[in-house]
Amino acid sequence: MKNWRMFAFIALVLVALPVAAQTHTVAAGDDGWTTPGGGLSYIKLTGWDLSSVFPGGSVVPGTELVNMKGRAIKPASLGSVDTIVRHSGPQTFTFFGEIRTFSVQVVGLSMVSDNDPVSISGYGTYNLEVYLSLAKASTGSMSVKQVNGDGGTFSSSFAVYPVVVFVDTTNPANRIRLDCGAVAGACGAIVLNSTGSGWVHTGGPGNFNPANAGVPNLPAGVAFDANGDGVNDTTTIGRSNTFIPGFAASAGFPVAYGNHDHADYSSRHISKPPQDCLQVVPVDATGTVKNQAGAAIAQPAPCPIIVQQVGGVN
Repeated sequence: MKNWRMFAFIALVLVALPVAAQTHTVAAGDDGWTTPGGGLSYIKLTGWDLSSVFPGGSVVPGTELVNMKGRAIKPASLGSVDTIVRHSGPQTFTFFGEIRTFSVQVVGLSMVSDNDPVSISGYGTYNLEVYLSLAKASTGSMSVKQVNGDGGTFSSSFAVYPVVVFVDTTNPANRIRLDCGAVAGACGAIVLNSTGSGWVHTGGPGNFNPANAGVPNLPAGVAFDANGDGVNDTTTIGRSNTFIPGFAASAGFPVAYGNHDHADYSSRHISKPPQDCLQVVPVDATGTVKNQAGAAIAQPAPCPIIVQQVGGVN
């Protein structure tokens, strides 16, 4: 009888404890994102002071909102990635439902107008290119929740100080740069907030595989141009497989990303996880990618080898 009571007591104690989880540590890393066009992302120049670059000029009403799309930062090394957000670490989750706060910094940004020029009175019509200011760090925070053994959800808020390059539509060599981090009062920071995004990691019970999800490599040590002046000024620290954003930690690991909205909706940045390598390719027993004739072929540089057997190919 005493043993039965003891077992019952232990069971009640266990029920009262937080839901146990496999301890998971998130290491610091770079998270790559892509920005689709088609009106999903935009920047609105209403209220911007352009006098430092267009004396006496102003944005012509009706052209203030410019639709944007991503342009790959360094295609040969990073694939389609046009935005890189660096998260801090390490931080360790110890139970399901735990929420931890990470610091984040945007370290790479590359967008262009999506067939949507802006008109400046007295000057003409311009396409936009948007990069990242190096004069002020674009920082913020990310609230990350561990939901299960495969990952969870997160929300984020961060300030982005852009460099906006006005490219003359009649003379593309005429390029006017406005650094929002360096010119006081011109445009300032764009504060973006996001909720409802998912994250996953490798090694969980669902066996998430970045290669099967089409996620390209984001290696450490890649130098790139962050502010659009043609000079490499920033270096990647590499993606951490302990935190891969943009996928839901549920069966099948579907894509799950949130909108980055400015508080007054003057800017929106919809970013999706890059899936450059989303393909099924034949491989031999050593993992060498083969074409249908059986000859070895090269995967694009950012793509991991997808080790997946296809019927009839050895």
